[in-house]
Amino acid sequence: MKINRLSLLNSLFNVLNENNQGDPYFILAEYFLEHYHELSRLNIYDVAADCFVSRSSIRRFCQAIGYENFVAFKDEFAQYDDQRASFQKHAGRENYRETLTQEINAMIAELDQRMNTAEVERLAERIHDAREVVFLTSSVGATSVAQFQHSMIFQNKVIRMVSDSFW
Repeated sequence: MKINRLSLLNSLFNVLNENNQGDPYFILAEYFLEHYHELSRLNIYDVAADCFVSRSSIRRFCQAIGYENFVAFKDEFAQYDDQRASFQKHAGRENYRETLTQEINAMIAELDQRMNTAEVERLAERIHDAREVVFLTSSVGATSVAQFQHSMIFQNKVIRMVSDSFW
């Protein structure tokens, strides 16, 4: 299973960007993006008919983006659908903007409290003193970690990154 749901979006967009329009993988990626909010309810026969591809092509596509098969691909989205419904319920409440602002301000205050100078210095010392440093990240955070990784090379420190986008 992927670390987070957006990694599938990244995978689908990568396939879309790296293939020609007539390629079966392009067609499937585009189809899944257009039907993203209903992926868990799709069946392989309808997808094959709609995309003019074989079921084995769909299985190979799913394997190429990190899923064992179409069922595993869909199973992950049953969980996504539950989270989406929960988010829509949360976002649809009255005074959403005010509540969201309060929650963001509370997060900022907590970060201020947690990221005090002593903690940051301690973390920097641990990175400096470590023989090997590895960051685990989702594909969403990989860009930020990669920027840190690049800047650390100027300090003669090699940082490894392990991300779901490399699995």
